[in-house]
Amino acid sequence: MLDNNDKSLMNVHPLNPTNQITKANSLIEGNYSMSLPESKIMEAVLSMLDENENKMNYIEIDTKELCSFVKVNLRELKEFTLEMVKKDIVFTGREPDGTEKLVQTTWLDSAVYYPSKGIVRLRVSEELAPYLLGLKHRRMPYTQFSVNELVSVTYYTKRIYELAVQYKKIGKRPEMSIEDFRQKLGIDEGKYALFAHLKSRVIDPSIKAIAENDQMPYLVTYELVKSGRAYKGIILYTKKKSVCMDSIESHSTENVSSEVDVKNLPLDKLREYLHGFGYEDNWQQSYDEDQLRFIADLLYKKINPIVLKNFLNNKGFEYVKKNNDIALQRMANGGKNYGAILFSALKGNYAGEAEEQKARQPKLNINGKTRTAEEVKAWIKKNEEAFAQEEKEKFNDVPQIITDIEITFLNKSISRKGDCSEPAAHRIYLRHKDSTVPKIREAIKLLDEGKEIPPNFFK
Repeated sequence: MLDNNDKSLMNVHPLNPTNQITKANSLIEGNYSMSLPESKIMEAVLSMLDENENKMNYIEIDTKELCSFVKVNLRELKEFTLEMVKKDIVFTGREPDGTEKLVQTTWLDSAVYYPSKGIVRLRVSEELAPYLLGLKHRRMPYTQFSVNELVSVTYYTKRIYELAVQYKKIGKRPEMSIEDFRQKLGIDEGKYALFAHLKSRVIDPSIKAIAENDQMPYLVTYELVKSGRAYKGIILYTKKKSVCMDSIESHSTENVSSEVDVKNLPLDKLREYLHGFGYEDNWQQSYDEDQLRFIADLLYKKINPIVLKNFLNNKGFEYVKKNNDIALQRMANGGKNYGAILFSALKGNYAGEAEEQKARQPKLNINGKTRTAEEVKAWIKKNEEAFAQEEKEKFNDVPQIITDIEITFLNKSISRKGDCSEPAAHRIYLRHKDSTVPKIREAIKLLDEGKEIPPNFFK
């Protein structure tokens, strides 16, 4: 026979990934740690709570359905739920009269399996009831998510997303110390001890995953705060993603004034303006003032900030600028949709195509004028002697070596980046890459292989 607590077993809850999860912000702020399967189980259970109740009821779930959702077998499911009965969460809560309290509890009070029925009965800790139930009627800040938002990424990514999105109305979460940030993510003291590892293995992959995940409607960016030479804090920024992530056009921006003279804004106001699009301070430092004004002008023209930032990060400023020039030319020739034309130009590298076509054309530059093959033929016939002298002078102007100072810039770029992508090195590389001088060709080959040019190479 079933005991009185088992009478509700006839009411098995279906698992619906589109269900809403409502959490008090104080609960989101808690310190705890979970594995990815445990996190998925918990979010599934929370999505089945009836937020109109004022106490925790039992949640019954088909074990096959839950195993499929979490991608584990039944034995593993039992191990994970046992851990969740034991795992703690610590957060700051308040009594109805406003008295502050420190809450130490577990996520689950119990997990009971019924093999003959293929059901597991789970009960969320009663201590968590005020932070999960009836929140719309309490004076307690809360945030809503869909199940898909929180289970489609890794645990660390989910936590960073939660910590940021609860501040979506103002777009900026107050600075957290790095230590507090680690505790909220449940990262043990010895794990990712070097901040560089924390950044490269947790923060940056999570930010990228959020940007690329179409289940998450908000974009999260961050800014690091330094004290001396060390990082002491992190600020998270949140912004609603564009409705269409694969298009650069027609992006509506919240919290950013549409009446802004970006070309004449003071630099501090310009940076603030870019901040409103999720372009954090440390990202802006990679660009000079003229470049920032160019970027701000594109944003002012309603260009999608997420897609634009991706092209700037992956292709570089000059790539974007040259393709924008092509887009403006096409608009001057009767184009109708600037955003669509720019997106197509960036995606297809119209500027690169134009340069290739120009290079393929049978034209030469003589005396500062571009001439077709026929014009050159006629000009040579008329000015054979002058042409011979000019060609001789042109050959004498061709560099026969790469200078020591140029080699210094090139080798530094190879040492730091593994290629010649640093701005000064890139310009020098382009100046010499098509040289017909054998020694320069040897040097270019070394650079292409990621090798430095040896000392005294041209002596």
